Amino acid sequence: MRLYVFAQGLYMHCARGLNKRDFIIALINAIVDDNAKGECKILDTSPDTAYRCYSGKRRFAKADLSYVTSSLDKGKFQDWVLDSPTDVIQHLSELLKNWNIDNDGTDEDVSGKLADLFVKTLFEEAGIEPQEKNSQSVENAAGNEDISRALKKVEQIEQLIGELPKPKRVPVPNEILEDESSYINELLSAYGDAEKVEGFNKTDLPRYPEYSEDLSERRIDYFAAETIRRGVLELAHGKLAGQFDVLKTETLTGVKDTERQKHDNGYERMLAVMMQATVIPVSNYILSQSHYWISNSIKKGVCHVLVNDGKLKWVKKK
Repeated sequence: MRLYVFAQGLYMHCARGLNKRDFIIALINAIVDDNAKGECKILDTSPDTAYRCYSGKRRFAKADLSYVTSSLDKGKFQDWVLDSPTDVIQHLSELLKNWNIDNDGTDEDVSGKLADLFVKTLFEEAGIEPQEKNSQSVENAAGNEDISRALKKVEQIEQLIGELPKPKRVPVPNEILEDESSYINELLSAYGDAEKVEGFNKTDLPRYPEYSEDLSERRIDYFAAETIRRGVLELAHGKLAGQFDVLKTETLTGVKDTERQKHDNGYERMLAVMMQATVIPVSNYILSQSHYWISNSIKKGVCHVLVNDGKLKWVKKK
């Protein structure tokens, strides 16, 4: 299904006072993980382009759609659907049936089927079709049954991991915790290194509001990673117990060369590492198959955890 068809179908029932150009952006916003919204270019689409995408005269850039597919929050979208009157859910149930998607008419089933369809639509619009590629590979393997069975097992594993529940979010406390002291102190050192202020500490932040804002954002990233660390422990599956350590190892491997490079100051080193962290693959971290368990914010937060572990440092001795 094309994205504009999906958007137009929902607009009739879920417009919520929005015009058509704003609605398609709101629709994307409703399924993008909150931690990834800041880097989602589609959310900043101009009104004219947004209207053309809604009307089907234009498509969003595939690269931007690919970012969306890597930052999905199906549960958030289901909540968005469920924040509708009962009669709207009934209309959406009929809409799904018109699209040949059976549902039992309940709020949970309707919202779930819509979320699944939205995800599938986004992947198709982005031109990402891994299952079709896998099927083609099997056909080209001259009927090799071993490969076929292996691919099916991989797909089953990915599907099961993709259905893992969302980890319980750890909120960012108002006051800095003792466990945060190492990475916070390293950030303060990086700010001081950039401004040539010896012994930069929290009392200096009011004079540098840009760093005060930066520190707040870094704490959000840290607790995004802390959410994953605790979530892995709560999964209670022995084979997954070490996955946070795997994520840390994958991250360190991907950013350590960037950290070792020469930078003008510690703040620039930290920014370069964070940028690198968002683009590195973490394929050995099997929970990355679920969008609930990986995001750019989580990856950056893991870097702060590595600072706590003494594996990364922003300010180098001269």
